[in-house]
Amino acid sequence: MKRITLFMILLLCGFSVNAEPVQNPCSSCDFLIQSLDKPFSLVGTWLFTRDDNPQNKDLEADTKDWKIVKAPGPWKKVYDDGKSFRVGWYRGTLHFDPSLLGQEVVFLIDTYVARLDVFLDGQKIYHRGDINKYEPYYGIQPVPVRFKITETTHTLAFRVDTILMVGIYQLPFELRAYNPGDAFIGFFHFWGGEFRFLAAHLALGFGLFFLLVFYKTRYPMYLLAALSSIMVYPFYAFPGNFYMKWFDSQTLLVLHYIGIISLGIFPYYFAQYFYKEFPKNNIVHGVLNLLLLVIFSYLSIDFHLELFQKVRVILFLYEVSLIGVVIYMLSRTVFGKSSNKTKGLPLLLVAEIFFFFSCVHDILIALGKINSVAMIFSGTLFVVVAMLWVASNIFADTFVENKRLVKDLKTINEHLEEMVEQRTEQLRQKNNDIQSMLQNLPQGILTIAEENKIHPEYSIYLETIFETKQIAGQEIMSFLFESSNLGVDAQGQINSTLESCIGEDEMNFDLNRGVLPLEYEKTLHDGQVKTLSLIWSPICNDDEIIEKILVCVRDVTQLKQLEKEAGQQKKELEMIGEILAITNKNFVSYIKNSNQFLLENRKLIENTTQASDDVLQTLFRNMHTIKGNARVYGLHNMTDTAHHAEQSYDALRKKQIEWNQELLLRELNEVSYSLELYNQLYEEKLSVFSGKQQGTFVEETLMEKLKHALQDSATDKLDTIRHSISQMKTIIMAFDTESLDKTVSEVIQSLPSIAKEIGKPTPTVLVKDQNVRVRSEIVPMLKDVFMHLFRNAIDHGIESREERVRSGKSDKGQITLEAAIVNGKLQLRLFDDGRGLGLVKLRKKALEQGIFTTDTPPTDQDVAQLIFASGMSTAEQVTTISGRGVGMDAVKRFLQRQQGDIEIVFQNQESDSAEFRPIEFHITLPGEYGIQLS
Repeated sequence: MKRITLFMILLLCGFSVNAEPVQNPCSSCDFLIQSLDKPFSLVGTWLFTRDDNPQNKDLEADTKDWKIVKAPGPWKKVYDDGKSFRVGWYRGTLHFDPSLLGQEVVFLIDTYVARLDVFLDGQKIYHRGDINKYEPYYGIQPVPVRFKITETTHTLAFRVDTILMVGIYQLPFELRAYNPGDAFIGFFHFWGGEFRFLAAHLALGFGLFFLLVFYKTRYPMYLLAALSSIMVYPFYAFPGNFYMKWFDSQTLLVLHYIGIISLGIFPYYFAQYFYKEFPKNNIVHGVLNLLLLVIFSYLSIDFHLELFQKVRVILFLYEVSLIGVVIYMLSRTVFGKSSNKTKGLPLLLVAEIFFFFSCVHDILIALGKINSVAMIFSGTLFVVVAMLWVASNIFADTFVENKRLVKDLKTINEHLEEMVEQRTEQLRQKNNDIQSMLQNLPQGILTIAEENKIHPEYSIYLETIFETKQIAGQEIMSFLFESSNLGVDAQGQINSTLESCIGEDEMNFDLNRGVLPLEYEKTLHDGQVKTLSLIWSPICNDDEIIEKILVCVRDVTQLKQLEKEAGQQKKELEMIGEILAITNKNFVSYIKNSNQFLLENRKLIENTTQASDDVLQTLFRNMHTIKGNARVYGLHNMTDTAHHAEQSYDALRKKQIEWNQELLLRELNEVSYSLELYNQLYEEKLSVFSGKQQGTFVEETLMEKLKHALQDSATDKLDTIRHSISQMKTIIMAFDTESLDKTVSEVIQSLPSIAKEIGKPTPTVLVKDQNVRVRSEIVPMLKDVFMHLFRNAIDHGIESREERVRSGKSDKGQITLEAAIVNGKLQLRLFDDGRGLGLVKLRKKALEQGIFTTDTPPTDQDVAQLIFASGMSTAEQVTTISGRGVGMDAVKRFLQRQQGDIEIVFQNQESDSAEFRPIEFHITLPGEYGIQLS
């Protein structure tokens, strides 16, 4: 019981998923292992000693003088005397649950190029580190030590012989259930083995290639790329099994630091080809790196542990600082105004930053500050690849450019005299053409020479644009931008750009092109305001040095005015097209209802200083209905404007913004303006088509029924006369009614666009009205109701095409609407063939919001009723269609205003544990709103 309690405490402390080490400062460190379903982390405290005694492996070994250390972690501060040592023993006790007996496990431990002996209950079960012995890749792979659990308690001891004074260097350090195809172990072995060895030889191959390129070109940058690739080879390859045939692990570990040295100094020199050179610093850094190279070479022959520990720390600190300088130089090149931005430099900058953090990361591992997997191999590999990429791009560009130049030179040499004569004639003709163009071109053209003066040669049309002949020799800034809408700062930037471009490389112009304006307004001396369009182009010499800047000026004043007028007319035509797609009756009804909603919102905003939940819900519900009906009728401009206001109400509900009466009224005015614009276009532009006749329109079908009833009454039979009179009474009462099919027709027409936006196929709609007709006075309300219910069915009830096919349904869903007059009440029943209401999500949200408690679990019926609560929705995300939990709340309120109601009825009798349950909506209204024809 004590062990179980301790195990639970350790779990709460955030250690391993299965269990964690239990500290016993008296004798040993224990690990309680109850399951191997997941890897068991051995990170924690272990008994440790530097006393290299063979009896340390025995079960009865005396451990009273052993230290308690963290593993992984360094040895430096274990003993107070500060002495360096290279052999350390770890010891711990593994307590296994009896259910694990007989199971094979793998003990993963990574000691980074170190000799290792592992003992289980005093018996050696693993050894590595002998020279001339071909072993799995030696260097940084985690060692998989395999053994079988035969007792509930095993003592694990292992001896580490390393010059790093970091015994267990990095993760993984854990127990895993044995699996011959364990992908986790396979990945680490591939990454630290075959892949590392392959990377070493690929880098060596590329290095030799660029060494040959340097030999042919004598361009030192290629030499640096070559040396970086070649010199990193020891770091990648020397920890490998291949070199264990000739060298012991200590020599290989010392020599592999040479690769780290190379990846500090050579990128430092390499970056100076793009930023600037530091001759004095280069000499100092060269001497320091040569000294480090000599020291590590000497240590590989005559090893001194104390010297190695000090030099290794100096190396890492020095390399990190050198990498920081490289990052600075590359940053200045990539983000500065340098014209030497070679392709691939951003990648090299990213690689150096990654290398810097990988070095810092591994230093923290060595200091025992973090437990992680070493990243320096990834960092060095990224730098080498990036350097080779930059060098390859330069080499490829140079090769292509040289090839093109050779081809051009060959062509020029073959036709030189002919070309000179042709070019002379062409030049003469071009000069004549230019002069003719400048005289007749209906566009202003000028050139800017030195000191930002206008060249004497310019197009005559320029005088028409600026209404002056005083142009030649004028200072460009005062001529173009005096009395313009450009501020002082903008004009200052333009002037600085022009002054810095003439006489400089063309790239300088390209970098600053964004400062030069393309369009502005200028007030002429007579007060006339013109909108001018500018095009800036550099005129360069053969060396791509800018000699002049060409400026094309166009007067686009009338064009802008025409564009503005055309845009307004286009918008009006689009709105007229939307109005024409709606029946007059529905449009007038929409305008009327929307104005009522807007009036209610305006009163609420004007009379409210501190918003309440009820006020916000009413504002949101009204605007949501305006937007939804606009979408149904295809009034897109109205939909967008209402959606913008709706967003503000939603943000207020979620406490994301504060109540701002001025802002809310301004947004409301925008919606009112849009609505009024639609109404104005209807009144002024479409009055001839509006058909504004007074009286009630009687459907032809009703007139036919009335005619037949009158004919039937022309008889002497009393019963027939009574029946005919009853029929006529019913038909006359139906004159101010509308068929249910017609009521929902426009809502049905809007379903394809809604379904497309949600990403589902358009469902079919089946209306079974049983000859039931509804009063005209509630038709607008029913349209609002069914607009919400149909959208709810598509978004929540009906599944996607793929889900329906998987469940054996047709790829498109079906929505059914039925009507009947029952017990003097108008009853409407709506349902779909989708998966139903998502009760699990709804129940979860209700529990999160405190509507229900776990003490009294709600029934499915209780949960289902929540969809009528404001703000409750099962949508995964908020869209312009749904997701804010306002639609069903609005439906219920609309019906209640007409003394009606809506309820949810489950279609089956499943248990309350079902995730989804099909439902039906039953709407009840007073019987006076409906009539049933025979």
